[in-house]
Amino acid sequence: MRSSNRLSWVLAIVGILLVIVFLMLQKRQFKWETNYSTYSDEPFGCQLFDSIMSSSCTQGYEVVDTRIDSILLSPKWKRHLVMEICDLAELNLTPKLVLDFVRDGGVFLLASEYWNAEFVWSLNASFKRDDSNIHIGQPVEGEFQQIVFKQSATYPEHTYTLSSSLCDYYLTPSDPADTVLFTKDIIKAKKYNLKWSDHVFLKTSQKPVVSTASYGKGQIILCSMPMLFTNYGIMESDNFGLIMRIVSLAGKKKIVRADETHRFELPNIENPIQEGETPIMDHILNNQALQTAFYLALAGLLIFFIFNSRRRQRIIPVIKAKTNGQLNFVKQIGSLYYRNGSSDSIIRKKYAMLMAEIKKKVRTESDDLLNSHTDLMRIAAHTGLTLDEVRQVFQRMDSYLRTYEKTENMLRQKLKTQLQKQYRGTPVDEKVLESQLGRKMPKTSNRTMVELVDLMNRISERL
Repeated sequence: MRSSNRLSWVLAIVGILLVIVFLMLQKRQFKWETNYSTYSDEPFGCQLFDSIMSSSCTQGYEVVDTRIDSILLSPKWKRHLVMEICDLAELNLTPKLVLDFVRDGGVFLLASEYWNAEFVWSLNASFKRDDSNIHIGQPVEGEFQQIVFKQSATYPEHTYTLSSSLCDYYLTPSDPADTVLFTKDIIKAKKYNLKWSDHVFLKTSQKPVVSTASYGKGQIILCSMPMLFTNYGIMESDNFGLIMRIVSLAGKKKIVRADETHRFELPNIENPIQEGETPIMDHILNNQALQTAFYLALAGLLIFFIFNSRRRQRIIPVIKAKTNGQLNFVKQIGSLYYRNGSSDSIIRKKYAMLMAEIKKKVRTESDDLLNSHTDLMRIAAHTGLTLDEVRQVFQRMDSYLRTYEKTENMLRQKLKTQLQKQYRGTPVDEKVLESQLGRKMPKTSNRTMVELVDLMNRISERL
């Protein structure tokens, strides 16, 4: 790859990385819708809230992804504090189901802003007058609002300061003449005589925001501040202390929060972009730095594709086959041995190398392998040959070497005697003797050489 190609690739990659880095460094837009989901880290989600409560509640805190009616009917959660933070109009909940759960010793805490009129009417919830309803009152004006927690046996009276957005609604008795709430279903609904007591109220208007009613062995806790039980609510000021005081109204009980918000999250097909959100491309084009980086990346990619789209003609180098020098060297050495009549020395040197390799890898103890049954067994086990095959190889080599040495000694003695007669008693030169001995020694036939080499290869190849 040429340097220009490398530079183009580097510029393209750097441009893409710059765009990605700029996008990652941008601050994420928060979604300010209430969903009360334990998996949401948005301001009005409950991921942080559930985490803090899990580590703070000594009696235990658990989030259950189950329908609220299934939790109230299950014997597993009896005598626990069941907390529901949601819109009651969306829940499959009836007053009888709640009261049956409370009668056996359970506590039901409901925090919501939009309550079903039939549900509240059936509970006969009255705060200041008998036979009245609870309905949602007027929004509270002002940026901050003070609420008062009445004195109890455990805690003294205390005033808390909250954002007005957390306590926009309060509990107030409704007029029985209000025909909007009195539908046929409400008139047919059964009313239960519950006596409500106020514990937390707005300081300015004295309107209650948290009320309780006992029934059987348990009680019901109603709260009109559901956003208090969110990530945003628990992190504001000293709201954590207010939450713990509200929960303490139930006594020492394990808290079980029902999270069924996933059942109400439907995709917005017509307009997938929620209100207050900005599309990514609009965010890039509205920011000068991101807009410049985006256009530079597009220009770099365009230039890269233009210069690399055409087919490049390259010179194909001619590759010559490498000569096998080792094979020629072996052939040359072999021909020299054969011309000088030293073909037998090749066999002897190969046998010496075989013996050295056997001693190194098999670790034989004796140089005379034919008389060492232990060494022959080791060689057979190492090579995978039978004992008879190994013995046959060394017997054939031993026979050849003994015959060669016997012939060489006899011829050496004969030539030495002839040279002494020729030079009349003068000591014979060993170089002259070896030279004539090499010419006079009978040559081993090619057939015998091939046989001996094959026998030695049978062992050397398996070592």
